[in-house]
Amino acid sequence: MNRGAEMTGDSLTITEELLFARGFALYPSHAKLSNNAWGELSSWKKQDINGYVLRSHPNATFFISACQTGAAILVGNAVNPFTGEVEQDIVDHLLEQEGGILESGRLRTEIIDYVDQLTGRFQLFLIENGVICALCDATALAPLYYFQQDEHFCFSSHAQLLAELVGSERDENLQEIIDAAFYTVGRRHLPGYKSPFKGLELVGANVYFSSLLKKRIRIFPREPLDRDSRTFSEVVDDSATILKKTADLYFSSRSVLVSLSLGQDSRISLSAFHEWRQKVEAYSYCGNPVETAEAKQVHEFAQKLGVQHHIIDIESVSTDEASELAEVLDRTTAFLRKHKTSELKKLVAMKRWFPQGALEIKGEASEVGRATYSKRSGITNFPKLDARAMSNLYKRVLYPRHLLKRIDGYFEEFKAKGEFGFSSLGYDDYDLFFWEHRTGCCVSLGMQDHDIYHDSTAIMNNRILLKNFLLPSFEDRLNDRLHQAVCEKLWPGVLDTPTSKRTSMKGRLKVLAEHVFFRVNRF
Repeated sequence: MNRGAEMTGDSLTITEELLFARGFALYPSHAKLSNNAWGELSSWKKQDINGYVLRSHPNATFFISACQTGAAILVGNAVNPFTGEVEQDIVDHLLEQEGGILESGRLRTEIIDYVDQLTGRFQLFLIENGVICALCDATALAPLYYFQQDEHFCFSSHAQLLAELVGSERDENLQEIIDAAFYTVGRRHLPGYKSPFKGLELVGANVYFSSLLKKRIRIFPREPLDRDSRTFSEVVDDSATILKKTADLYFSSRSVLVSLSLGQDSRISLSAFHEWRQKVEAYSYCGNPVETAEAKQVHEFAQKLGVQHHIIDIESVSTDEASELAEVLDRTTAFLRKHKTSELKKLVAMKRWFPQGALEIKGEASEVGRATYSKRSGITNFPKLDARAMSNLYKRVLYPRHLLKRIDGYFEEFKAKGEFGFSSLGYDDYDLFFWEHRTGCCVSLGMQDHDIYHDSTAIMNNRILLKNFLLPSFEDRLNDRLHQAVCEKLWPGVLDTPTSKRTSMKGRLKVLAEHVFFRVNRF
C-alpha cells in the first residue's frame, strides 16, 4: 500500500498544514508548470507514476496500484460493501481486470459497474497506455478540477492550486458574480462546473473525464429507472444491507466518529452503526444559543440509545486563534468564501478535540432522494428543469438581469457538457440536479473547506444505494418513507425521538420566500 505521509500537525507550520490541506495535484511529467507554488509546499510528497507526477499534502491519503502499462490511483477513502474490499484492495482489483481498464478512451463497462459499488469520498484516476480517466465518488463530495494544457490535462483537488501551477487567470465574468450582493446569501459557490479561473472546471458527479476524448463521459443514469421489479420491502432490505456492510467495513478498518444532529440525514448514518452502538462515538458542536440547545437535545437522544456523545464547545477558542487561519483558508478556497469567525473557531476546536487519524462520518448525500427542492420551496409541481430553473435553484438572482442571463448560460453549458436531462428514463431531474450540482458542486466545497484536520466520508455516498432512494414515488420521497423505513430496519426505535423539521415561523417564511421567488423569476 502506498499512502501519504502521516505527519502530525505539530510537525508542520500553519501554512504547511492548512494550505490546500489534504490536497494533491496530478499532471503529466512533461507538463510546463510554475515551480513557485512548490516553494511554499516543500513538505509535499512527490511520486512518479506511469508518466504522471503525483504531488500530495503530507496528510493526504492515497493508494496506488501500478504495472508497466497502467495504474490506478485513489485519493481519499473508499470501501466496497458488495465485495468487502477497502482502498488498497480496490485499486488492486481495478488494475487486475483481464480485459484492461479502457477501450478507445472510455472506461470498460465492467469498470463502471465496479465503481458504482464504491462508497466513500475520493478521487480516482485510471491510467492505461498514457490515457487517463478521472472521476470522483458518487456525488463528487471530493472535488476534482482539470485544466487542458496543449494536448494534455492536469488535475487537482483545489482550484487555486491548479490555477497557480498552470498560470490560469481569474475569469472576469465569474468574478463579477462573486462580487455581487446575491452571491453572499447562502452557500457560496459558482454555477455549473465553473471555477473562478479561465479554462479550469470541476469534473463533476456521475461522469468521468477522458484525456483521449477530451470530454466528460456520463456513467449514470445509463438505463431507465426500474420501479416495478422489486417491492418496497425488498428495496428497504437491500438499502439496509448496503449501509450495514459499509458501516462494518469502515468501523473494522479504522477509527470513526459520527457527526450527530437531530436531522434525518444524520439519523440514517447513525442507524447503520447499530451493531457497533456500544463502541461508536458521536459528537455535536456547541457555540451559539441555537447550537447549544440542539446539542443538549442530541446528547439526551444519544444517551437514550446508549451511544457515547461529546459536545465540542467552541466558545473557549479565542478570536485571535481563529483569525490566524483566515488568510491561508481564503487562499485555499480560491477566495470563493469569506470565513466567519464562528466557522474558524469550529476548526480550531476540532483540531484540539478530534482524534488524530480518525474518520468523520457525515450525513451528506442522504438528501439526494428526499425531494429536497420541494421541501425547501413548498413547490410540488415544478416545471421542466431548464437553465432558468437551475439558476433559480442556485441563487436568488433578481438583479442585475445581465448576471442572471449569464448564469443561465453557464447552466446551459452544464446541461450540454454533462449530458444532463433524464426525465425520459423515468428520473426526476430535480433530484438529479440536487445530486450533481447542489451536492457535487457546492456541498463538496464546504466539506473540503471544513475537513482540513481530518478526513471524512458519507456512508450514503454510494451510487447503487442512492439509486434505490430515487425509486419511491414523489410523495414517498417527500415524506422520507424509505429513509425512515431503513432507519427502523437498521436500528429499531431510533426514530422515537423526532427528527428536526422546518416548522418554526422563520423556517416557514423561508419556504414561502423560495416558493414566491421561483414562481416570479421565470422570465
